[in-house]
Amino acid sequence: NEVAIDYNESEQAKTLPLVIINVNNIPTWFKEAYNEGRIKRIKGTPTFIVWNGRKELSRLTGYKNRKDFMLRINIYISEWEMK
Repeated sequence: NEVAIDYNESEQAKTLPLVIINVNNIPTWFKEAYNEGRIKRIKGTPTFIVWNGRKELSRLTGYKNRKDFMLRINIYISEWEMK
């Protein structure tokens, strides 16, 4: 919740928008991607999956605080932009 409040208004969201998936109501596209091996098994919560619309590119597992989360997101974006 700490991130979800305003993340999608952030600069980072332009590259990595946030979509929250409720484990009690998993969307069909997620189930299909998991069954086809395009998303790995979730081993901890929360899990933030970097998704390109077709497959999982990376993930962040766990959450300490907003500052740490944003640092990790910024590192991923920096590395992605360098490719």
